Amino acid sequence: MLLGAGIALAGAASAAPVINSIADPFEGGQTVSISGSGFGSRSNFNSGSYHWKGHQHLAFRVKDFSDQSLTSEGFGLSASNPWMIRSGGRVPGNFMATKFHDGQRLGALEANQDRTTGVVYSSFWIMMPAGTASGSSKFWRIYAGGGQNNIYLENYPEGSSWAIKGFSECSDSTCNTATVWTSPGEIQPNKWHRIETLVERDNSGRFSVWMDGKFQWSRDNWVSANFSGTGHTIDIGNLLSSASSNSPASNSFNFDEAYYDFTQARVEVGNAPTWAG
Repeated sequence: MLLGAGIALAGAASAAPVINSIADPFEGGQTVSISGSGFGSRSNFNSGSYHWKGHQHLAFRVKDFSDQSLTSEGFGLSASNPWMIRSGGRVPGNFMATKFHDGQRLGALEANQDRTTGVVYSSFWIMMPAGTASGSSKFWRIYAGGGQNNIYLENYPEGSSWAIKGFSECSDSTCNTATVWTSPGEIQPNKWHRIETLVERDNSGRFSVWMDGKFQWSRDNWVSANFSGTGHTIDIGNLLSSASSNSPASNSFNFDEAYYDFTQARVEVGNAPTWAG
């Protein structure tokens, strides 16, 4: 739901919050106050050492790569060789994180899941050149304890674009997994798309995916009832296979505005009164 001139409040709760007023200076470094009811409550899931734009943030992790670093704000690399920061990104004049293939296909940009509530929400923007390897590449992954092995998202070829393929390797007796081969929406080459995922341990072990604000698919019993993220990571750019070219300009996963949290509830600020704008 988009509020006022550009505040969006979104969440997983069945009852929508009620907004009474918005005090909106909308100036850098200023506080925007939203009053009403039905917001629920949340904790600060970050260590005090994690800051974004100079301020401590409540979210589990958030990074837009404007600091031109891959390993800040609680993010790290499982392997450094196939990653780089490039100019561009979803917002002109900004920067993006690029996962490419240089003889090594593995190497993720990752954040740990310590203090997980059994819910993990992720949002990020991704862009792929037309020649990006598909079929076995994996642009998103979550791994955890309690029988919760990998859940992957892949770019699966659909003509000149890609479907969002997914599968879970959960070995827990509570899981009943099967591969999802296609999606209603398709990832178009050389275009930025927003991907959102939601892990819900206590909601039928459900795993759900959205693209560009539109629901794609969900599967129950993909998440272990014993899901524990402590000591494990959530990854983007987990694996990129080789293709006809190893150039980042033609075979790469490009990421911007990565956001991870232990709740789907959040406030988003935009520059238009509708999502389409």
